[in-house]
Amino acid sequence: MDSVMTGNTTDRINNALAALRSEMFDLRQQDGQLMKQLICINENIKTLSKRPIPARPIRKRMSLVKGRRKFINPNESIPEEDSSSADSDSDDSVSGTENYQ
Repeated sequence: MDSVMTGNTTDRINNALAALRSEMFDLRQQDGQLMKQLICINENIKTLSKRPIPARPIRKRMSLVKGRRKFINPNESIPEEDSSSADSDSDDSVSGTENYQ
């Protein structure tokens, strides 16, 4: 009976070790995949950090040009008859305070 119990115990231990080996193999494969992804992410970060950064953020303002709202650069000039500023208090239709009835 002792030999049967010893054989049964040995089988359980061997099965548990085989399961652990299999799990460790899977974990190693996953580690390799994650390492490749991290290396790729690191390279992308390096590439992005090498790009020139503009001296200041580009700002735009909204103006009405030929009857349409349009974003323009602050230093861009538009003929006076073609434009009106979107932040003007005198033009309710541009500022978004129209009365709908």
